[in-house]
Amino acid sequence: MFSDDEDTVNNLEMKFKKLMRKGSWTQFTKCIVLVPTMSSSNSSDIIMDIYRAIWFVVNIIIIVFGIDNNSTYRTDLRSEYSLQPQIMVESYTWFPFTEKNCKFAKEMTLIDNRTQEDDIDLSEVDFFPAKIPNDFYGCQMIIAPIGMPPFHITSNYTDENGEVVYVDTGLPSKLLELFAYDFNITLVTAPPISGLVFEEGLELFMKCEQGIFDFAVGSIVYTTFTTQFFDTTIAFQYEYIKILVPCPKQIPREERVVSIFTLTVWFLIIFVFILAGGVLSILSNGYKERKDCGYGTLPQCLQNSWAILIGVGVSEIPQFAKTRLFFVIYVIFSLAISTVFQAFFTTFLIEPGYEKGYKTIEDAKAVNVSVGLPSFFVYIFEYSGVTYHQQFNLVDCTDLPACVSRTMTKGDIVTPIGLHMVRYIAIRNGVQDLKKYVCLLDENQFHWTNFDRAKKRKLSFVQIERVY
Repeated sequence: MFSDDEDTVNNLEMKFKKLMRKGSWTQFTKCIVLVPTMSSSNSSDIIMDIYRAIWFVVNIIIIVFGIDNNSTYRTDLRSEYSLQPQIMVESYTWFPFTEKNCKFAKEMTLIDNRTQEDDIDLSEVDFFPAKIPNDFYGCQMIIAPIGMPPFHITSNYTDENGEVVYVDTGLPSKLLELFAYDFNITLVTAPPISGLVFEEGLELFMKCEQGIFDFAVGSIVYTTFTTQFFDTTIAFQYEYIKILVPCPKQIPREERVVSIFTLTVWFLIIFVFILAGGVLSILSNGYKERKDCGYGTLPQCLQNSWAILIGVGVSEIPQFAKTRLFFVIYVIFSLAISTVFQAFFTTFLIEPGYEKGYKTIEDAKAVNVSVGLPSFFVYIFEYSGVTYHQQFNLVDCTDLPACVSRTMTKGDIVTPIGLHMVRYIAIRNGVQDLKKYVCLLDENQFHWTNFDRAKKRKLSFVQIERVY
């Protein structure tokens, strides 16, 4: 870079941010910035300007070279007029965490200073000293919880100064506390961000890039986009996104009893019952010399017809041959109907049965339910190539727990959600038997891996993983 260019520093900042968003940039990347200058007197100002622009780069040295007006050397030993200003080369860097400063260096550190006459072995100079100390001197670092519980479980209270203090007891923060304890770091939890709205997630990324947040914990999908802003630890938790669908409801016993026979069969049974009563009445009264006492009137015949149908005793056995023949035929018919009815009726008393549940997303589409999606999930689906949601009416699920409860109770929407999330929400809502309320399609929509994340290249996760 050229120190006399007014836009050089701004351009340098933009170039470094662009480089850091590339996947090839790692926590071991080393950078060198060469700064030619006409005078050594203003080198300190140049270094500070560069630092203010690219303070977020840790493994870096700034090499300033130019003319040192305070030092000369003789180009020709035989001539006293051969004195020329020497070319000086200075190497600077900065240390973000020392006893004097946290995060932001207050002064630049001179690594090496030489002129063209110096004869020093450069291999003896450590141009890239370790920037991450084993003791952070209690420096404060901010944790940003993002996403839904249980990946972060955040509560708050008001301290004696009237300020709201947030505490995260989720697994990622607890693991991070182990690192903070060993390296003497003071962790402060920022107000949680749901991350279900795309703009909120983008705001988190911007704040991490600006150095407002140091760590992000919670549910952040690991993609090439998010790796532009974060370094991650080793994976310690996996989450699979499935579609939460309404569970099959228990069919009422009355409905099950009625459904033993079809409507046509029920009408046929009623018709046969009435017809049998009428035939018995006609046959019993067809003899002038005498009558069956128990079948003298139509109500008596209907009563006996009903008794036969339900399998109980009749008042009297018919006396005439024709009446007895029809009686036997009707008894056989009633016995068949009653046997079938009682077999199913007993089964339904023991196991009432359930409605047909959803097996595939096509089943949900067939009943015309809607899909509840946070805007962030819409982005993830489009990024991952998932397109099924485009076939449904979408319901905004910024309040994801409310949508989960709606799916479990009303059953008018289906909701993509993580396994840990839905179980946590169900238990928080007082659900004891998860099998009755939490029903998920077998197919995974996508999955993400949980890491602890730090601002890109701010800390060496080799040290954090050593604690893990």
